[in-house]
Amino acid sequence: MYKYEMHLHTADVSPCASATHEHVVRVYHEKGYSGINLTNHWSEYVIYRWGLEGKSAEELADFYIDSYLHLKETAGDKLTVFCGAEITLGRNDYLVYNVDRDFMVDLGTRFYKLPLEELIRIAHDHGCLIYQAHPFRPWPIVLSPDIFRRVGEAPSRDKIDGMESINYGSGDYYVNDTALAWTKAYNLMTTTGSDYHGAGGRAWGGIYSECPINTQTELVEILQSGRYALSLPEDCTPIIGEMHPEYRFMTKKEVK
Repeated sequence: MYKYEMHLHTADVSPCASATHEHVVRVYHEKGYSGINLTNHWSEYVIYRWGLEGKSAEELADFYIDSYLHLKETAGDKLTVFCGAEITLGRNDYLVYNVDRDFMVDLGTRFYKLPLEELIRIAHDHGCLIYQAHPFRPWPIVLSPDIFRRVGEAPSRDKIDGMESINYGSGDYYVNDTALAWTKAYNLMTTTGSDYHGAGGRAWGGIYSECPINTQTELVEILQSGRYALSLPEDCTPIIGEMHPEYRFMTKKEVK
C-alpha cells in the first residue's frame, strides 16, 4: 500500500506554519509516506501578511507555485510531491487538488471574494478537485449536502467533490466525529488529512492507494474512482482509538 498526505502547510507561504521544506521531507519520509500534497493557505490574510497587495495575478501565482517547486526539488526521490491549495472564502476553507500555475492565475488577485460557485467552476475547468476542509470546526458555515457530489455520482462541474472527514490537526475530536458521520449519512466522497503545520503536528492523515500515484492526473483519477482507503493513525491515542471509514470514533476499550 502507498500512503499520501492530503493536507500540509509550509512556513514560506502559510503564515501559521513553522515547517520548512527540509523538515517536511524528513518527517514524511521517516513516516513511510509515498507522497504529499502541499496545500498551503491562500487567503486575504496571506496576501496581507507577505505584503503582496497590488501584485498581478501572475506574480501571485509565481509566489505560490515557487513553494511547490522548491519542495519538489527538496524531496527528490524520497517523496512524490503534488500541488494543492487551501483556499479561504469567508468562514470556510476548501482544499483544491491538481493545482498548477494556470489555475492560480485564473483565480485572480481577489480570489478571496469569489462566490463559492465560481471557485468550484474555475477548479473544475482546470481539472482540479475541490473538498471542504474541516467542515465542523466552530466557525465554518455548514453547507447543504446537495452541493456535494455523492459516492457513485458522476463528477459535476457545479458540485464540491467531497469533504475532509478526518482532520488530525483538529484538537476537538467531536469535529471529526461529526464530519465522518455526516459523510456517511449523505454518502459523500471523503478524504483525511494531517493539516500538518510543523513540529508538534501529527503526520497521520491522507489516503492509501494499492498502486503508486506518480502524477497529479493519476491522483485525480484515484480520488474520483474512490479506489483508496482513509488513513489510520500509526500511534493511536486512547481518545482517538482505532478508526476505519465504516465506523465513528471509538475508544480503545470499545474496539473489537
